[in-house]
Amino acid sequence: MGKPYQLGFSIYKQDTQFAQDQTQAGHGGSILLGRQIGAFTNVQAVYRYESVDYVDNSSSLQSDQLTQSHTVIGSITPSFRYDRVDDPYRPTRGTIIFGSVQIAGQVIAGQNSFVKTFAQFTRYFPFVRKTFFGLHVEGGYVFPYGPGTVEGGEILDLPRFERFYVGGDQIGPRIFESRSLSPVTFVSRDGTRIRVDKSDIVQTKGKDILGNPIYTFCDPDFDFDSDPGCANDQHFTPGRDQIGGNRYLVSQFEYAIPIAHPFILAFFVDAGNTYSEGEGPDIDTLRVAAGVEARLFLPVFQAPLRFILGRPIRDVEGDRTNGFQFSIGTSF
Repeated sequence: MGKPYQLGFSIYKQDTQFAQDQTQAGHGGSILLGRQIGAFTNVQAVYRYESVDYVDNSSSLQSDQLTQSHTVIGSITPSFRYDRVDDPYRPTRGTIIFGSVQIAGQVIAGQNSFVKTFAQFTRYFPFVRKTFFGLHVEGGYVFPYGPGTVEGGEILDLPRFERFYVGGDQIGPRIFESRSLSPVTFVSRDGTRIRVDKSDIVQTKGKDILGNPIYTFCDPDFDFDSDPGCANDQHFTPGRDQIGGNRYLVSQFEYAIPIAHPFILAFFVDAGNTYSEGEGPDIDTLRVAAGVEARLFLPVFQAPLRFILGRPIRDVEGDRTNGFQFSIGTSF
């Protein structure tokens, strides 16, 4: 209507199946109110109400209380976006700054109370002969507040699907499999406690004449095995799992060379990781990957086809990587 305001709503039902044998089914709706400030800045506020069913069949935890959940999220999310890139799909110069704060609460028709923040900075700047550099940094932090609730599928009062997992062609770092980077630690049966070291949960003092361990300490909250003994004896795998982080950081840097009008070749270096409660961001634990990406622009697609080839520069045992990835969309 010729005014710098936005007003909209959505009603939806969506099912998502992740590569790690996790499924998330939700239905709900949202109401959006926004305003354009100048030519490049936009502010918005969105109220969202969503009922979510989440199942994690990839989990090693033998407990439906941690691997399945049905919950309702009611939240308000104000956001700020400054966007001054020259092209949304083939950017070569400009800056994007974005930030949002999602506030979910029981007082706004939800069953969970948490705050989830997100920040992003992207900068493209030209170099020589139509080549250009791209820099992207993003991070997030989520934490519960108010009276805690023990709902199914929660880790430390946070729904598992609201915790952070990184990796892949969309979030990065590239070459690492999608959503495969997560803190791996021990979690109690009800999800209210985590432990990094096995010695904090079970301690033994030698073995008896039959070769069975002699326990001097055992925390039953972390014993997922119904067999006699403590914490699945010496193996102790059921209580150790990818729990998702409450913080994450990803940075991506690339040098792009336009070969022809529909084709761009980009050399990249990505780094990132997630961290759980009690862990501080540590540069030594960052996963790093490098490689080359070919982007092909076809008229039938509004976004580029991406062919990614690379290798991990820094990884740890157990990381899942893929030397070749294919995607449709922008790199960041």
